[in-house]
Amino acid sequence: MVTAIAVLVAVVLTAAIIWPCAIGYRKKVVEAKLGNAEDRAREIVDEALKAAETKKREAMLEAKGIITWLPLAPVRRQWGRILKEIHTPVIPRCVFVYISNEERNTLQKSYRLLQPEVILQELPDRCNQNK
Repeated sequence: MVTAIAVLVAVVLTAAIIWPCAIGYRKKVVEAKLGNAEDRAREIVDEALKAAETKKREAMLEAKGIITWLPLAPVRRQWGRILKEIHTPVIPRCVFVYISNEERNTLQKSYRLLQPEVILQELPDRCNQNK
C-alpha cells in the first residue's frame, strides 16, 4: 500500500514538473511556425506589390507614347487548390525604355532614370565578376 502511494505521489510530482515545460515548448514551436508564416506572407505581398508597381509604370509610360520593354518570366503560384501561372517582372522595379535625349530630360523630372553611360560602364565590370 505504501509503495502504491509513493508511486502515485511520484507520478503527480513528475506530471506537475513536466506539464509547464511541455506547454512552454509547444508555445515556442507554434510561435516559430507562425513567425515563419508571417515572414513568408510578407515576402509574397512585397513581391506582388513590386510586380504591380512595375507593370503600372510600364502602362503609364506606354500611355505617354514611349516604347517600353518589360521582361516577364512565367511563375506558377498556388492559392489553396488553384494552381495558376502568372507573369512577374524578371527585374523588379525596372522598365527598359527607348527614348531620345529630349524625352529623357522630361522623364527625369518624374522618374528615376539610369544614365546610359553608367549602365555601359557597369556591365563589363559585372560580367568580369561572374567569371
